[in-house]
Amino acid sequence: MKKAQLSNESFMLIFLAIFMVVMVASAFASGKYFVLNVNKSVEANKTASYLNWLPEQGVMSQIGYSPELNYQTDKNIISMPNDPDDLDRLIKDYNISYLLYGERYWEKWRDYNFDRVMNHDTISYIMFSPKFKLIKVIYEDYGDMTEPRFDKIFIYLVVKEEQ
Repeated sequence: MKKAQLSNESFMLIFLAIFMVVMVASAFASGKYFVLNVNKSVEANKTASYLNWLPEQGVMSQIGYSPELNYQTDKNIISMPNDPDDLDRLIKDYNISYLLYGERYWEKWRDYNFDRVMNHDTISYIMFSPKFKLIKVIYEDYGDMTEPRFDKIFIYLVVKEEQ
């Protein structure tokens, strides 16, 4: 009778299988959620739904919102410049129809904290310029059971000049 010998290939397959079982067991032990069952966590869902409903493609958003909205919409979304002198040129170059900013990123915009708000000068220009018309304010709730987090997002239409 011949004794069965483990070849190097068989040994490696058994070792790999044991290693995988140990890794999966330790993943379950170290966290309460299995990585493939975790829900996606994205912000600005209501804003994304509203943008998807709008007819034009070009959107410019305050820094911080672009990745979330790019992920959730089919729109062409770029980030807002810090210098309002660049805004009109970028609107023309990228065929921007909508502008948006919010209160979630970088604090709420107030007179006493303008130096800490990203895109402050550009937002101020948008708020008070007749070139832009406020078309929607969206209230977002990013909260979970441990910490409520709210946002207020302002969406403006770029008023096209008649030619």
